[in-house]
Amino acid sequence: RLDIDSPPITARNTGIICTI
Repeated sequence: RLDIDSPPITARNTGIICTI
């Protein structure tokens, strides 16, 4: 789940997507 309101969570999700 990508939450634009949560920069830290979005950054982690982006890192996971980049890893995959």
